[in-house]
Amino acid sequence: MDSKIVLIGAGSPAFGPPTLIDLNRSEILAGSTITLLDID
Repeated sequence: MDSKIVLIGAGSPAFGPPTLIDLNRSEILAGSTITLLDID
């Protein structure tokens, strides 16, 4: 599945890295594009 995933405000060390690791390990989301967005 080629999805586009946008994470808003994922700069927190408690939220960002674990979320990216989970997305990277997901077989369902393989081939997806992940975009990190900061509101600043």
